Amino acid sequence: PHQVRVHVYQCRNLPAADSNGLTDPFLEINFMGKKVKTVVEKKTLFPCYYTTFVFDNVTIPQLENYLYAPQVTYHLYDQDFEKNQYLGMCSYPLTDGIQTAEVNDELSDPKWIDFFKEVQGDGQGSLLTSVQLIATNGRNLSLEVQSIVPETRDAVVEFIVIGIRDLAPFNFQPMQYPYIDIELATFESVRKTNKKGVNVMTAVKRKYKCSTKPSKHPDPANPNFLERILLPVTLPLNSLFSTPLQINARDTRLGGYLIPVVGVCQIDLTTKIPWCPLTYKPPQTDVFKKGSDARDATDGDVIKSNMEPSEIDQNGIELQRELAKRSDLMQ
Repeated sequence: PHQVRVHVYQCRNLPAADSNGLTDPFLEINFMGKKVKTVVEKKTLFPCYYTTFVFDNVTIPQLENYLYAPQVTYHLYDQDFEKNQYLGMCSYPLTDGIQTAEVNDELSDPKWIDFFKEVQGDGQGSLLTSVQLIATNGRNLSLEVQSIVPETRDAVVEFIVIGIRDLAPFNFQPMQYPYIDIELATFESVRKTNKKGVNVMTAVKRKYKCSTKPSKHPDPANPNFLERILLPVTLPLNSLFSTPLQINARDTRLGGYLIPVVGVCQIDLTTKIPWCPLTYKPPQTDVFKKGSDARDATDGDVIKSNMEPSEIDQNGIELQRELAKRSDLMQ
């Protein structure tokens, strides 16, 4: 017999199932005839669950590294008042499971699995999950669930918010006084005392929010904000677990009594965490291009570059000298 632990971390890029461009997703997990569900995450395409489900004392064939064992299946739904809407499914073969000797042994990184509806490739979105296999060997293993939240560190996210363009009417009414609402949903590990009086690490959800001031200049459909915002947050040490920034465009109506979401987008932070060198991409810098093209450059010619600062400085100096020579010749 085995104890099988299914670790559900988060989803990304889920399909929009509601009129506001978002979804109220939850997962239904099936294994060995048993069914469990996650909580419902409201109004998001990138839900975070960080939950572990325990299937205890199950008998599964171990031949050829669990090749003939049943898979763990995940069904994705959008919660609605009348009937939950099916959005897709995926499965996790036990051949990819993480085999550990003890319940609390360190886990390797989970993996992303794509959702599909009927055949591979016809769905949208992915699930970050892993399955842990522990052979009981006649033991009664603990059913206590430890936190699977990754390590985090304090950080500050800087936003330069310029404006929005071409906001369409919402509910047949034009924009009145729009603004931008920014949200980052993450989890943190907090030590709490459980029902048995034992201190354990528990996952606690955190939401960090900020927003711009409403604006209707130059007009409500094309507002400029021109704001710099600093948002203190906590981010994971491993970019695999990073969650995107949720950007909501809202409109202020009836003096603030109604603030409907009129547009949404997301910003992926995977490539923006500087302490993760394998995935980090430094910001692009406006520099003049080095080489023969410099002779044809004008003051308005700008090339996007990812060069190191020292290279940028040197190339800029050389091009400035070249342009100065041309200016002297023209005079």
